[in-house]
Parts: sequence; structure tokens; C-alpha cells
Amino acid sequence: MCKTRARLARAVHRRPRLVCGSRSGPGSLDVVVKLALKCVFWAVVTVAVLTVMGAATVVYSGIYDIAANESHYDFVTRLLTTVQQSSVRRHASGIEAPPLADADLVRAGLVRYRQLCAVCHGSPGTDREVIGRGLNPAAPRLSIEVSEWSDAELFWITRNGLKLTGMPSFSIALTDDEIWAVVAYLRRQVRLSRSEYEAMVRAIDTGAPLPPGVEWIEEDDRGLRLLLTRGDPERGRRLMAQYGCGACHVIPGVVNARGQVGPPLTRFGERHFIAGAVLNTPQDLVAWIVNPQGIEPGTAMPNLGVTADEALDMAAYLFTLGEAPALLHTVRPDLGW
Repeated sequence: MCKTRARLARAVHRRPRLVCGSRSGPGSLDVVVKLALKCVFWAVVTVAVLTVMGAATVVYSGIYDIAANESHYDFVTRLLTTVQQSSVRRHASGIEAPPLADADLVRAGLVRYRQLCAVCHGSPGTDREVIGRGLNPAAPRLSIEVSEWSDAELFWITRNGLKLTGMPSFSIALTDDEIWAVVAYLRRQVRLSRSEYEAMVRAIDTGAPLPPGVEWIEEDDRGLRLLLTRGDPERGRRLMAQYGCGACHVIPGVVNARGQVGPPLTRFGERHFIAGAVLNTPQDLVAWIVNPQGIEPGTAMPNLGVTADEALDMAAYLFTLGEAPALLHTVRPDLGW
């Protein structure tokens, strides 16, 4: 009898086991929650330990190739680019740019640019020298790739440099006024052709005046107002089909425009040059469409007999392909470009 009572007492005080599909009370739910939290905790710890071990393996094994002639993995490039852009914009946010539309400022900036920058970044119509192309990341071509930065950000980059890019700080070589002059020149450079750049260089070296049509500060909108007020993109699209442009080019929006003879015109509005030498402005694009052989004799682009009015409409359509042209961002801000 005593043994039976003892067994019954142990059964009453024994904790119930959890069985899948069985009903349980509040106490059983607490057990499940605690078990889940414990599993999550150890999963987090395991992931953290594996991450540290993986990072240590990469760091100390030498498996990651840091050679400058080998590109980063895409995700590393995106990560570093995002960090760079975010940092520059944060640190330059309190800088107020002075007026930069000054001929003496642009001229002084060109002098400094030739001395300190051109070797890595090139100049209008001239590629970077070997040292600039051998950097990783490669030094950007500043005759093209400055539109994404504000004046204050260009000043901050030039003054402070950028880690892990090869871009040095020029705060030890230039005063702040000289750095602003470089920024003023960079804004002017984006709309310089090679011949205009060379004319400016000769003027500095020889003291001669600039030739007619070349100015330190540009007043001409290069056909932008005409394009926006008179150009008809839809008519231009139809004209490109009518003149058979698609026989040589891939042109988005134009029926059967799948030609492979010439370069594709996809995102044409974002290009800086036409045929590698002519600035991609409305004025120059219209001239190219009307008479390509007169601009570059022997080019594969034929004279098709397009009139100036038709070329304006065709240019209006081409400038709708891609984002607003970076080349025109600072030409006429009053026109919304």
C-alpha cells in the first residue's frame, strides 16, 4: 500500500511532457517561448562567430586580391562607392560655394588643373595618362564626370582627398581660393571641346587673346532653348524611322531599329561626345545630323539630306533617351537643365 501511494505522489508532481499536437496550459506556452528565445540566441551567436571567422580568414589568409590591375567584386565596389558618396555629401553639407562665373577664376583654375590634375584625370578630348588609368578605382575623366557632385562637394574632395582611391589632399599645396578656382574651371571644362581647351592653354602660355567664339565664361546655351521651345520629339522619332536610321543603329522607340553598323543610340542623351570628338549639345547634334561628312570627313555616317528643322526634331527625340544630359546640367539652370 505504501509503495502504491508513493508512486501516485510522484506521478502527481511529475512535470508534463510537451508532445506535438497535444493541448497544453499556460505553463507549457512559457516553456515553448523560452525554448524559442534560446534557439534564436544561439543562432545569432553562431552566425556572429562564423562571420568573424570568415572575415578573419579573408584578412589573414591573403585570399582577397588587392592588385590594382584586378577589379573589386561588384558588391565591394557598390559598398565603397556608397560609403564615399554618403561621406562626401555629409561633410560638404555646411560649405557655401562662392560665385564661380568669373573669367579670372576659371583661368587660374585651368593653370592649377594642368599642373596637378590633368596627369590623372585627362583634359577635353585627351585621355588620362598611364598613371591615371592604372589607378584602381581609375581616376574619373573630369571633363565628363563632375555633374553628379555639387560645387561644395567638388571643393571638399579637392581639398581633403579621398581615402583608398589615390586622390590626394591638396590642402597642403593650394589655398582655399585656389581650390575654388579649380572648381570654377571644372564647371567650365565640362562644356569645352578639345579645340577650345587647346585655345585656352595657348592663351595662358603665350598671353595671346582667345580666338573668336571661345570664352572663359560661356554665355551661349548651345541650342538648348531652341531645342526645348521648337523641337518635337515625337516628330523626330517618326523622322528617324522615315530616314532609315534604324538600319545602322539600335534606337529605342523606333520600329525595327536594330542595326549593328553604328553604335546603339540607347541612353544617347547621357553621352558627352558625338563620334568621340564633337560635344553632345543640341547645336552640335543638329549640325552632325545635317552634315556629318562636313564635321568628320570619311565617317561611316552618311549625309542623308536631313533639313535643319528635321534635325532639330530628331535631336529633341534623342535627348529624351536617358536622363537629362549631364553635359547640360550647368548650361542653363533657368531652363530646368
